[in-house]
Amino acid sequence: MNRFEDIDYLKGGTASQQEVYDLLCQGRYLEQLQHYSVRLTGSFPIAVNIPGSDVDLVCSFSDGAGYVRHLEQSFGQMPEFRMRCTDKFGSEAWIASFKDGNLLLEIFGQALPVGRQLSYRHLLIEDRVLRKYGNEFRAAVISLKRRGASTEEAFCKLLGLPGNPYIALLSLENNAALPPWLPSDTGDRPVHGK
Repeated sequence: MNRFEDIDYLKGGTASQQEVYDLLCQGRYLEQLQHYSVRLTGSFPIAVNIPGSDVDLVCSFSDGAGYVRHLEQSFGQMPEFRMRCTDKFGSEAWIASFKDGNLLLEIFGQALPVGRQLSYRHLLIEDRVLRKYGNEFRAAVISLKRRGASTEEAFCKLLGLPGNPYIALLSLENNAALPPWLPSDTGDRPVHGK
């Protein structure tokens, strides 16, 4: 079991992590989505969020129509509720988004186990990188995100990984050796393929 399978770690985290913990508990989001193996992913679990970052939840479904119905019935009354379908992630994905207080939630679901979905795989890789390179690397990621980069783009830029960042990051999966990074490297060098 890895630490991201339960959100209790958020209770002792940053102020924004504690805010997300309270939001998820008060809104009973994980309870309402437990049938779909829900997990929190994105920037909040690894504390690289910036103002405007959304709270990302990933789910796995076997019945897409039933999943969509469940989301519409459970959250359709929430402010700015929106549901859309995409296939840019390799298979059909349904994404619901809505506001709860000051935070935007995005619930992403695919007919794929959560552990095989890109967002969850990226989270595990990014956590490993942050554990190795520490708070200076985290600060460099946040700096790049404030300039418009996605989390994946920031990690790849800092590590010099070429190509599509959502795919390139996967090259670090399964205990692959991490590329070197120097604290003075702010990611200003060009990235091949970008």
